[in-house]
Amino acid sequence: MEKNLPGGDIVHAGGILSTDNMSVKNSVFTNNSATSDGGVIWNRKWTNLTNCALNNNSAWDGGTTYLDGANIINCFLYR
Repeated sequence: MEKNLPGGDIVHAGGILSTDNMSVKNSVFTNNSATSDGGVIWNRKWTNLTNCALNNNSAWDGGTTYLDGANIINCFLYR
């Protein structure tokens, strides 16, 4: 997946909600929020994040991500 997502606002995952293994690369997520879990990504399976920037995202639990397992390479998280 290669996508630049503008801000979203939802209960779980302001950007991506998944229940399957997934990979995200070369992506920017900015101004997303969730009122519960995972401001950008909520996933109950394995997540690979590569070359991503996560800027100004928020949630009650897991401000940027709420993941059961992850491999995160060369990603930047900014508040």
